[in-house]
Amino acid sequence: MVECQMSQKRLPLLDLTRWFAALAVVIFHYFYMVSDVRNDYPYAQCFIKYAYLAVQLFFIISGFVIFMSVDNKKGPFVF
Repeated sequence: MVECQMSQKRLPLLDLTRWFAALAVVIFHYFYMVSDVRNDYPYAQCFIKYAYLAVQLFFIISGFVIFMSVDNKKGPFVF
């Protein structure tokens, strides 16, 4: 059996930020698609106005995480 050592460098704050960005996208879709925001949740207008930025933040963080995972690889076929 081949033993594999995982030397991943996790950044918990980055994971937490990515989690909140994904949650913001889900909340945005709920308020925008499912509920009548103007009548049911007037305080959500502030959130919905800038929620589109969560998608960009999620993709930027995901790209950074992918780059970090392949940065220390020895070759293209080493996983």
